[in-house]
Amino acid sequence: MKKLWKTMTALGCAAAVSAQILPLTAFAIEPTQVHVLALGDEGLASAADTSAASYVADYLGATLSDYTQTGKKASDLLTEVESDAALQADLVQADVILLSVGVNDLAAPILYENADLLDASQYTSLDDMVNALSTSSALLLNDRLAASMPAIVESANQSIEALVQAIYQKNTSADIIIQTVSNPLAVEFTKINVSDNRRWAFHQLYEYMEVYLNGGKTTNNAVIAEGVNQKIKSLPHVSVSDFHDAFVGADGEEALGFYLTNIASLDMRFTEIGKLVAAASALDAAGLTVGNGSVLADAYAATGENATLPALRASLDSVIRTAAGNAQTVYALGDVNADAAVTLDDAFLTLQQYAYSAAGGKHILQPAQRRAADADNDGKLSMDDAFLWLQYYSMCAAGQDVDLEAFLVKNGRN
Repeated sequence: MKKLWKTMTALGCAAAVSAQILPLTAFAIEPTQVHVLALGDEGLASAADTSAASYVADYLGATLSDYTQTGKKASDLLTEVESDAALQADLVQADVILLSVGVNDLAAPILYENADLLDASQYTSLDDMVNALSTSSALLLNDRLAASMPAIVESANQSIEALVQAIYQKNTSADIIIQTVSNPLAVEFTKINVSDNRRWAFHQLYEYMEVYLNGGKTTNNAVIAEGVNQKIKSLPHVSVSDFHDAFVGADGEEALGFYLTNIASLDMRFTEIGKLVAAASALDAAGLTVGNGSVLADAYAATGENATLPALRASLDSVIRTAAGNAQTVYALGDVNADAAVTLDDAFLTLQQYAYSAAGGKHILQPAQRRAADADNDGKLSMDDAFLWLQYYSMCAAGQDVDLEAFLVKNGRN
């Protein structure tokens, strides 16, 4: 704390000496590119070229490292984060980390691991699967779930918490954005082409999934002390994109499973509009307001759903349109506030961001700003970065002709 106080005092004294603004030369240096890392399951994975993660990366003008995979469980991903050297290297370099995990931890034991009662892999459509789900088999399945699911949910919670902790330990500087788990069975039940009895059996499974996600007690007396989404919302060091509530909808709203995912064909990956909603929701959750909004605007128009979504869920339409209206700002190295000069303000912003991060707080700078502030290019902000900008400013203010790139290289920039 004493060192931080001395740094702030030094900056203050320098401000008193000179308020001169030093414009950047015509040869301003571009910061290193923002890096987005995507981890997890169907919430981010895609069989197509576009994904929620790719929309976020394109919006930020970033590179993307995509480690998503359908069927991934939290425990699997935790093992990879702790053992995969390539993934660890990308984690350290990431400015934004997108995380979606948890749905397979719950869906697998319900839909795929009860072969004598229900095995969704044997069917190609939700209608066919539900038609095979008789009332009696549903009751037997529910009894089994009552006995097994509390421990399964607790294990998933422990893995998710350990996973986020492992990610944060490897990178305390990134925006970590985690989605809440959407209930894959959240569909408009009247649109399932089955008998009322089978529709009721399916609805029971949906209700149980809601308890596994949000806690409480099921009708078969399974008690879930803390649901998966409750755990996600309690995690430190993350921004939470609460996708579940938007997906399921409030009373009187249509559940959006058939609209945002391919669940009708038993595929939990997002549709094109679902990917866009997930991307915009992630940007909103982390407050990433500086980016190329036209990427999202063009994608929204291309889906053809920009006239449909407002009526289905006005709140989601608003999230997309807000992000689509954002503008990208170009930052030169050292020019953290994009005023076309390296000044004391840039050093102050660098130091302020360091102080917030060191205290475990939220970011005050956008990813591109943090790259512009990273004087030594080590992937994180420190007092050393602030001192370098202060030193450069002071030398220029004293009338020295300082080549910024040579100065930074001399002082350890990679």
